Amino acid sequence: MSPHEKLFAAYLKELRAVKGEVDAWWSALLDTESQRTGDRTQAQRELERRWPAGAAAHPRMIAVIRKYYLACNALNERLEDDDAADEVEPVVFMSEWLLDGKNMDLVKFLGRLSYWPIGFDDEGDIA
Repeated sequence: MSPHEKLFAAYLKELRAVKGEVDAWWSALLDTESQRTGDRTQAQRELERRWPAGAAAHPRMIAVIRKYYLACNALNERLEDDDAADEVEPVVFMSEWLLDGKNMDLVKFLGRLSYWPIGFDDEGDIA
C-alpha cells in the first residue's frame, strides 16, 4: 500500500466518524427547528438558508478536509524527485478517489460544499 493509499484510508475513517457526529448535530438542529416551525419541510428550508451546504459545512468537517488536504500536500513535498510521478494532487485525493463506488454517500455529502476550504497566500502557496 502506497503512502497516499494509507493516508486515504485514514481520511476515509476520519470522514466517516466526523460525518456521523455532524449528521447527529444536523438531525438535532432539524428537530429543534421542526418544533419551532411545526413543519419539517419548512424547518429544512430554514436550516438550509443558514447552512446552504448542510452538515458538510460544520467546522469539524471543514477541519478534517483541511487536515487531509494539507497532509496530502506535505506527503507530495516529501517525495524525492525520482518519486515525483507518485504525487497525487490533493483535490484528486480528496474527491476523485472517493468515486470508487464504495463511498458515494461521502461524495453526495461533500458535494454540497461549493469550494475546498483551503487558504492560499499571495504567491499561491497553502497558508
